[in-house]
Amino acid sequence: MPPDQVIKLIATIGLASQGAAGLLLALLFFLLRPYAVGRRYFLKWANAWVLIAAAVGVLVWSEAAPVPTANFLYQLGKLTAFALLFCGTLEYARSIGHRLVLPMVAAAAVWAAITFRLDPSLVGLMMWQAPAVILMSLGGAWLLLNVKPPRRNIGVIISGGMFILIAVTWTLYLIALLDDPATPAPDSIAWLAFRYDAWLDLILDVLLAFGMVLILLDDVRREAEAAHDELNAAHAQLQEEAMRDSLTRVLNRRAFNEGVGLNSDGGGAVLVCDLDDLKEVNDNYGHKSGDKLLKYFVSIVQPRLRSGDKLYRFGGDEFLMVLPHADAADALTRIESVLAKAPPLRLTDVDASLGLNVSVGASAYDGPMSLHEAVVRADNAMYECKRQRKLEFGVRELSAPDY
Repeated sequence: MPPDQVIKLIATIGLASQGAAGLLLALLFFLLRPYAVGRRYFLKWANAWVLIAAAVGVLVWSEAAPVPTANFLYQLGKLTAFALLFCGTLEYARSIGHRLVLPMVAAAAVWAAITFRLDPSLVGLMMWQAPAVILMSLGGAWLLLNVKPPRRNIGVIISGGMFILIAVTWTLYLIALLDDPATPAPDSIAWLAFRYDAWLDLILDVLLAFGMVLILLDDVRREAEAAHDELNAAHAQLQEEAMRDSLTRVLNRRAFNEGVGLNSDGGGAVLVCDLDDLKEVNDNYGHKSGDKLLKYFVSIVQPRLRSGDKLYRFGGDEFLMVLPHADAADALTRIESVLAKAPPLRLTDVDASLGLNVSVGASAYDGPMSLHEAVVRADNAMYECKRQRKLEFGVRELSAPDY
């Protein structure tokens, strides 16, 4: 087979291979569309690969059955595809590519029509196509290689590098075409590139598409990580809410049972406090007033606790204090003094003043294993305190003056 026919056969096989690769790339990007929801840049790239596959496919079809407008369709498809590649890259890098889609596509269509009118041959169209491809490829490379972290990833680097190589390759094509298409120069790098343009385009297209897929996957990964972090934060917040009393915002009984806020070693004191008159307040003034009394108790006690001390709401009117490294007797004296000095709570809406009458029981514990037993002892001491208070003062009638 003569050398010129060998070269032509290699070019034909390369063109067919480029068409098949373009079709596979278009299919790949179509299959990835569900992962590209909300990512307009990838949808533009996907449409660009469809157009590239269609443009090359037209030339392959024309080799078997000549189509009068094949060269024009090729020119229109390639120019529009590179316009979409550039707009997609601009969208990824600057989030403004969607504004240029219609002007760029319209410009590609006009340029295709003008160049087809000037020279309808494939060689002539490629010569006019080259400057547009070079400019848009260099623009895409500049946009990608200037992307800031964390979006600057291996996919961005590969895609930016491929845009540069595409620009270099098409520059060689243009040099070869401007030299003299009718007189090949075998020793010329430009002519060697032009002879094997289909194979070069195939390799560069595949690598460019590979980089773009990596960009999408990195975007999906970062979005998944962000969603995972948000989910963890929401879960932590829910856990925090589950461990706190909704009214007083102190820790609840579940938090105590799960050891939230408790030291793992050492002893200390536990105090059980019970608001003596909460039921009467609820019955006479309403639960809203009772809630205010509960919050008032917390506002009086909590500021007097140390950083390591913990306050739990154990039940409706019962609170537990865990005071590490504290003496039970001293802690009891201190809390009773704080409560005795607390001024009455004034309820303007019901015109009443409520005194803070609290029964307190204390017990010591010498380690985590004895903490629950200490709570039981403190609870029994609190009930004994409540019994003594009732014996001393009697069962009091709840009224505004008494408080």
